[in-house]
Amino acid sequence: MNSFKHLADKKYFDGTKCHRLTTQGIFVLQCGDPQGTGSGGPGYTIPDENLGALGKAGADGTVTFPAGTVAMANTSQPNTGGSQFFLVYKDTKLPPAYTPSGRSTRPASRRSRRSARPVSRAVPRTAPRRRP
Repeated sequence: MNSFKHLADKKYFDGTKCHRLTTQGIFVLQCGDPQGTGSGGPGYTIPDENLGALGKAGADGTVTFPAGTVAMANTSQPNTGGSQFFLVYKDTKLPPAYTPSGRSTRPASRRSRRSARPVSRAVPRTAPRRRP
C-alpha cells in the first residue's frame, strides 16, 4: 500500500470525485480516478497484496467484503491496480481479487452515499475500466 500513500502524499487525489456508486448486487463507492471516467490511473500498475485477508472463497468463488472495507480496484486481471479504490458501504460478495487496504472505523453517512451519482447498477464487463 506504499503506492496509495505515495499518491496521497503527492496530493494526487485532491479535487477528484468518486465516479461510481453501485446500488444493486454490490455496494461500493469507487474513487481515485483523476479523469473521473473509471479508466484513469497513475501511469503504472501495482501488484496485488493480501488477497487472502478476507478468507477463502466459497463455492460461488466469492468472499464477503464487510461494510467499511477499503480495497484497490483493478481491471479484473491480476496486478492491475493503480490509483482507484472502492469503499464498501454494505457487506458485498466479490471474488477475492481486490487488495483490501483497510477498514473505515466510521460508518458511511447517508449524506455521503447520496452525494455520489449512481453510474452503474452492476459490475461492468468491459475493459479497460477498473472495477471491484
